[in-house]
Amino acid sequence: GTSIGEFPWQISIFSVGAGGQLGAQRCGGSVVAGRWVLTAAHCIEDLVPTDPSPIAVYFGSTSLEAGGQVVDVETIYAHPDYLGVGSDDIALLELATAIDVPSVRLASGREARDLEVEGALAIVTGWGNTPGSRELSGTVGEKGGESSVQSVDVFDTSALLLGALVPVVDNGLCDERGDD
Repeated sequence: GTSIGEFPWQISIFSVGAGGQLGAQRCGGSVVAGRWVLTAAHCIEDLVPTDPSPIAVYFGSTSLEAGGQVVDVETIYAHPDYLGVGSDDIALLELATAIDVPSVRLASGREARDLEVEGALAIVTGWGNTPGSRELSGTVGEKGGESSVQSVDVFDTSALLLGALVPVVDNGLCDERGDD
């Protein structure tokens, strides 16, 4: 598991059910400014940009079950050239109110190009599907909060934020793997 202190900009996008109750967790995202969240366009492709009421942003906790806060989304902006996963797959969510968490630092120019070096290690985080059946432990809420242990079933969404180091690979290799 990870702590929210390590990745304070990490948010989760939830479906919102009847009566405003949080439903299923849909996707992760990153706070890039007080009222702005960056996510993947495929996470919101079934929604109307002017009606974001079916989703809400959950922030401030590594646990999807405790310790976080919820904020409504005001507007959805998907990349205009988005055609599916891997094709301009990016979107911005404008939040109804600003949230007081540090934003992820975005790279630009030469710094951005330096991050794309094949073989360099990058960190990925999320609550995505986890293969195998095993127990995971992590911190609930703020750093130093109470510890939680959970059992994860085969390919079940993790209730605790996970992180991993992954190597940057050439786009050609990704294209080959996508053809399988």
